[in-house]
Amino acid sequence: MNSQSWKPDSLRFFFESTSIGSGVASGLSLLNMHETDLSFISPATAAISLALLWIAESLLPAFIEHRGSSRGGRWRNLFLAGLNILVASGFAGLILFVTNLSQQTNFGLLHQARSLLPESSTFTLLLVLASFVLLDLWGYAFHVLAHQVPWLWRFHALHHNADHFEVTLALRFHAVEIALQGLLSLPIYFLLGVGIQEVLLYQLVLMPIAFFHHCNVSLPGNLDRILSWVIVTPGMHLIHHSRWVRETDSNYAPVFSIWDRVFGSFRWRERPSTVAVGLDGFDEKQIHTLGGMLQTGLRAKASHPGERPSNELIPEALVERDDRVEGIGVSDSAPHRCS
Repeated sequence: MNSQSWKPDSLRFFFESTSIGSGVASGLSLLNMHETDLSFISPATAAISLALLWIAESLLPAFIEHRGSSRGGRWRNLFLAGLNILVASGFAGLILFVTNLSQQTNFGLLHQARSLLPESSTFTLLLVLASFVLLDLWGYAFHVLAHQVPWLWRFHALHHNADHFEVTLALRFHAVEIALQGLLSLPIYFLLGVGIQEVLLYQLVLMPIAFFHHCNVSLPGNLDRILSWVIVTPGMHLIHHSRWVRETDSNYAPVFSIWDRVFGSFRWRERPSTVAVGLDGFDEKQIHTLGGMLQTGLRAKASHPGERPSNELIPEALVERDDRVEGIGVSDSAPHRCS
């Protein structure tokens, strides 16, 4: 991604970013209502990564037009994050209860595997890695559901109707979506047999990665494309925020990009500057005011997956498929969806 020239007030961005980072750290600590080794590290890591990436995209923006996101827009996203922290904190006790119940009853995939394997540090590490991979797969699955199930998309659309791509977009989620994901995750945690430490470990890694792949930062050379073979990158996730529905319904992965390659939902553009970010069908109030953002999904007229209009027909030449994957996981018969 090519950066355009811009001279930021580095000192202002430094103090702005670090003060916000410390505030987010305090807020995220509400999510950890129990004493664990990771209960402080996780929110602190998220806050530090947010502050550093905020500074990075201010100093080295990939696209100058996305830097145009108003400070008010970022503060609205941060307000949503604070609200969502309060919502998510209500699930902390439930998550602890479910993970403890799974352990006490020896129920769940990982607990069964643990009972069959000999006790050793090697197998313990393998099970921790397996839990991380399985939680990431669940994150991919929920994201697909959020796009394809109408009552989930109604709320997830808030994340997509933003018309700027920048780091705080990773925090722009409707509180109802956070609550629904929390409810749906409880039986998944129980069936997988993951422990509370493993859930926290996944969150510890997920948040910095989410900030990174929403960050409007210029990476040197082909680094973005190279990294995208392992993790989700800004260039890969930018496509997911395209107005073109064939791209909106692609690149769902949270951490590991392999899920999109395995399940055929991977897309890439060699010229990311051609991506138009956002969703059509939303007015300025719904996109740029806190009241309008909170009403997204609560109105009867809210968009459904099959009712997302797009004013653009993007030539296939601009989109590079992954030739190693058969099928793309989205409809090839309709270049755009209309209401």
